Amino acid sequence: MATKKTHSEYEQELFNKEIDYWPVEKYIGGHTPILHECLNGHTWSIKPSHILSGIGCPYCYGNNKKSTEEYIALLIKENFNYTPLEEYIGTHTPILHRCEYSHEWKARPHDILKGQGCPKCNNVGKYNDTFFARYPDKAKEPGVLYCVILVNKSTGQRECIKIGITKGTSNKNVLKRALGFKGYDVRVQKVVMGTLQQVFNLEQELHRKWANHKFIPESKFGGWTELFELNNDIIKSIPDKL
Repeated sequence: MATKKTHSEYEQELFNKEIDYWPVEKYIGGHTPILHECLNGHTWSIKPSHILSGIGCPYCYGNNKKSTEEYIALLIKENFNYTPLEEYIGTHTPILHRCEYSHEWKARPHDILKGQGCPKCNNVGKYNDTFFARYPDKAKEPGVLYCVILVNKSTGQRECIKIGITKGTSNKNVLKRALGFKGYDVRVQKVVMGTLQQVFNLEQELHRKWANHKFIPESKFGGWTELFELNNDIIKSIPDKL
């Protein structure tokens, strides 16, 4: 007779299969419906066995499927500066997108809304001195420098520090950026507001200062070159404000 999974084992199976839903209520058994939540904040009751077989959120799929206009509205609401160039078909069907710098690429709406943005902009980092020289108005836009601790989802262990920047004015922008840190939960330690140019300059200063304390993860993801060893001195070296 097979041993029933524990709640932790069910969560681990969801993680291993890269299923972006998590149980809100305690796992009882594969055929006992419990409350789940999706990345868009929808909650519904469903059997875990159905989740594992590929049945998704009823609010994101089926009769509740978004129209192209609704997808565009959601992108605007969540401050994603991407424009779909093809009709929205479904959350897991790739369609052509364009970023604010006219780069075009195919991506699943699901991945866009998870924070996986333009591959050209995200390749080795969008912001640099050349970028700000080319787009001086962008240098004056609001930006956030963030310092977060990454917690490995599979082990529950605090693994490293990440220091990066993103557009925006609040912790919400940081957490949205963190959706792309595959396999990790984040614990925000410090957030510094300023213009994009200002936070970029601070980021580069901190990266140079702590270059000898770099951390290399076993599974690399976008932004992994901004990782550092767990060290309180690194966190303390970040100013509270510019």
